[in-house]
Amino acid sequence: MTVIDHMRDMAAAGLHSNKYQLLVYHADSLLHDKEYRNAVSKYTMALQQKKALSKTSKVRPSTGNSASTPQSQCLPSEIEVKYKMAECYTMLNQDKDAIAILDGILSRQRTPKRNMMLANL
Repeated sequence: MTVIDHMRDMAAAGLHSNKYQLLVYHADSLLHDKEYRNAVSKYTMALQQKKALSKTSKVRPSTGNSASTPQSQCLPSEIEVKYKMAECYTMLNQDKDAIAILDGILSRQRTPKRNMMLANL
C-alpha cells in the first residue's frame, strides 16, 4: 500500500464518519421540530452509514494512528440513535416499531432510561 492509497482511505473514512454525524444531527433537528417520520428516515440512513463505516474500518487494519480514535469517540452512539428512533415511533403511536427497535439493543447495553421506555410500551 502506498502512502497515497493510505491517505485516500483515511479521507474516505473521515467522510463516512462526518456523513453519519451530519445525518444524526439533521435527524435530531427534525425530532426537535416534531417531524417524526422524517427523523426516523434520517436516523435509519445514519445507522446504515454507521454499518458501512464499521465495515470499512474492519477491512482496513489500524496502523496505530491515534488521530482516528478521537474522531470515533465523538460520534453519536448507535444505541442513542436507536433510542431516539423509538421516541419518534412512540410519538407516531407506532408502539410495535418502537418495541422492535428497543429490543434490538442488547439487554446489558440498556440503561434504566431505555428499560423504562420499553416497560412503558
